[in-house]
Amino acid sequence: MAPCLPSPVFDAAHYAKVVGIEFDSTINALAHFCAEGCRQGADPHPMVRLDWLLDQQVLDYRRQSVAQIFKVLVDRVEKQQSTTPYFDPQYYLKMQPDVAQAQMNPHWHFWLSGVHEGRFPNPYLDLAHIDRIFGPFGNAQTALSWFVLNGDPSFVPSSPEFDGVQYMLNHADVRAEKVPPLLHFLSSGRYEGREAFVPVLPTDAPLGPERVSANRIEVEPSVFPLNYERARDEFRRIEKSALEVRRSELGLAPLSAEYTSLSSAEKLAYLHLEGFCVDNPTIAVAVPVYNEVDVTIDLLYSIAVSSSAKNCEVHIFDDKSTEDFSRLAGIAGLYHHRNAINKGFLRNVNSNIKKVRTPFTILINNDVIIERDCFENLILELETDPNVSLVGPKVLYPSGVLQEAGGALGCEASTTMVGLNDSPNAPAYNFDRDVDYLSGVCLAFRTEDLITRRGLFDDRLAPAYCEDVELGLRTRVKGRRARYVHKALIWHHLSLSSNKISPQYKQTLSATNRNTIRDRQTFERVADDHAVKAYCFYLPQYHSVPENDLWWGRGFTEWTNVGRAKALFEDHRQPRVPTDLGYYNLLDPNALRAQASLANRYGIDGFVFYSYYFSGRRILERPLEMLVRNKDIPLDFCVCWANEPWTRTWDGRNRAVLLGQEHDLESSKQFIRAHRDALADPRYIRMNGRPVIAIYRPSLFPEPERHFEVMRREVRRLGLEEPLLLAVDAMERADKMEDPAGLGLDGSIEFPPHNLGFPVDTPPVIPKDFYGKLYSVDGAYEALVRRGAPAWRHFHSAFTGWDNSARRGDRGDIFLGDCPGKFQALLEVQMRKAKALGAAGEKAIFINAWNEWAEGTYLEPDLHHGHAWLEAVRNAKANVNV
Repeated sequence: MAPCLPSPVFDAAHYAKVVGIEFDSTINALAHFCAEGCRQGADPHPMVRLDWLLDQQVLDYRRQSVAQIFKVLVDRVEKQQSTTPYFDPQYYLKMQPDVAQAQMNPHWHFWLSGVHEGRFPNPYLDLAHIDRIFGPFGNAQTALSWFVLNGDPSFVPSSPEFDGVQYMLNHADVRAEKVPPLLHFLSSGRYEGREAFVPVLPTDAPLGPERVSANRIEVEPSVFPLNYERARDEFRRIEKSALEVRRSELGLAPLSAEYTSLSSAEKLAYLHLEGFCVDNPTIAVAVPVYNEVDVTIDLLYSIAVSSSAKNCEVHIFDDKSTEDFSRLAGIAGLYHHRNAINKGFLRNVNSNIKKVRTPFTILINNDVIIERDCFENLILELETDPNVSLVGPKVLYPSGVLQEAGGALGCEASTTMVGLNDSPNAPAYNFDRDVDYLSGVCLAFRTEDLITRRGLFDDRLAPAYCEDVELGLRTRVKGRRARYVHKALIWHHLSLSSNKISPQYKQTLSATNRNTIRDRQTFERVADDHAVKAYCFYLPQYHSVPENDLWWGRGFTEWTNVGRAKALFEDHRQPRVPTDLGYYNLLDPNALRAQASLANRYGIDGFVFYSYYFSGRRILERPLEMLVRNKDIPLDFCVCWANEPWTRTWDGRNRAVLLGQEHDLESSKQFIRAHRDALADPRYIRMNGRPVIAIYRPSLFPEPERHFEVMRREVRRLGLEEPLLLAVDAMERADKMEDPAGLGLDGSIEFPPHNLGFPVDTPPVIPKDFYGKLYSVDGAYEALVRRGAPAWRHFHSAFTGWDNSARRGDRGDIFLGDCPGKFQALLEVQMRKAKALGAAGEKAIFINAWNEWAEGTYLEPDLHHGHAWLEAVRNAKANVNV
């Protein structure tokens, strides 16, 4: 868009945002306003509010001409009268005596220079404050436009003198009218005697249960959609940078000169000399072709020099090529099946693959080169695990860049090539794992498992595309698995032959077939397995117990710490005040019901209850037991054994121990027995049928493998499936990534912000008696975005923020810079990782936490952010689960 003309009544950049149209010039924007926008009441400038002027009976944009509207606006500017509640010309002149003395027009002065000089348009709108917290916006005019269109409707605090959230919480009628808070206050609220800033609870008010009912205020959803787009774009840049770093540091695996140095004639001579297996082959290699003879010879040569050559017979499925394949005639163990008509890829495969009689079949594109032990590794996986029906290799470009490490499927049948353009040496792609589907470029399977009288693929997807996706789905519906084998390696030219087909035609076929798959009953049966779930760690310390009464004083709960918190420096967000749920007591089942209702409303899939078990002694167990008893509470859950000592310093270390933790085999067995009812509950979180049990600090167990085998055996004894035991990457595990299999566990859960303490770029002024540490949320989030997945089953996580000064006072650890928009962007990154790398039925992330109020990381609504953290979760799931 061309630069906007400097005018206090029309600003093209602002108007473009109002109507959601990009104009290539100011003239075109003005023309649109004259033709359509004015009649619709679209504001032409951040300093003009047409609906307010209509209410003031100053103009009527519905009936007056555009010329009349502009005449009214210009007249009011010249007479130094308001055109919007956001700009008070008389206040401006009073506070800017230099402008008054120079007899300058306040509208013109503010828009041309005052806004850039940090001068206030009214007593409650500080654009420098807006830019500092929610920017940078580049210039103050943009900041004003953003505040009018986005900030005030989202209840952002316009200055230290006015807090939109506080204003809306205290005025239910304004919330019902859905008028932006500062706009309401400036236009009518202040004349009605409403205060600009009225906290719901004074900071020195008692915070006992008797205050809850009087202060429970419903906060509207969609509050504070902040900084999401900026964070999303930055995280995309970081992801791209991290990928480039991995490619540089971990290297690539380019196609060896061994496969490119020989001519086609030399390779063909070798094939005629060596041939393939003719006596009792165990593998049939099926190669669909349409032309590309020389490319096919390259593939056949790589098979002939592989370790599996003498176990393979080769079938060429020729879809009536126009090129001459007779050069392949006479190669031992190679069979040429030529169609009488061109059938297209899918029907070519289906009609010919029924001729295969070997125990194993490998379907492979002709534009592929295989690594020497590729087939050997694929068949070994099929022989090792009878529940695996379909396997596929790591697929590289000839340059050595990763093309695909298995395929991922979204809950709307969208597909992802896992690892596309990454380094093939990254840990995430260097362990075998179950996948949603495997690319049809190379599929290995037991012949009797998948080939039917109709062939291999669903004929309704003819002529091609997405048939491999449907095959993966069908495999899962049958209770079998598709598996990516990382040691099997191929190089693929990626649609060398299909590149001759119109891209638009390919896209149309793909979209049509995806819709066909999505509408099938087969997909409906497993669609939920492909949706990324979000589970939250859950603290039950919101009711009194004798131990805490003894150690911390009668009636102590987590709320005691929360209520004592105070701001330690300027803009420190303490104390934290809950709104919707109030200061609940978890001995009341209605508190759990309310939490479950809120969690379900925003797409939280379950809670991970901390379980405090000390050699037969349980503490804070009653909320979980109450949930198990009340089957009507719609809340999925699992347990995390918080197996560390309780200390006076709240850090789990062996200092000032209040309650020690002894680990013996009997305790491990009794832990399972103590949770038998929970584990058997149909709401208990299971992944592919396996009940999930998290272990907070597995390294504290002596001989951990023995302990966890005892736990597994006890779960099986209860008649349940093998548990999924997961290490939480907290404390000592956060410092280094170690394969949990070495401890006897099945996987790990990331646990931020442990080991994510990055310094703040511009720390606030801190009082001398503050001995804590300040860290950057941005730094922690960026580290999580950069962090790749390890070479084992791993669940990525997110956290909202962190501030444990409620527990540790002036020695607390505080992360600065948290906001729901950034959190949503982080969630989307972590969910995409889960979507790509998680097996079907195991696609999940974890959030720290649902209700860690005294540590400043929670999703529950509070006075400052309302429902915004929860909105972030719901938005992220909606954006990723497609």
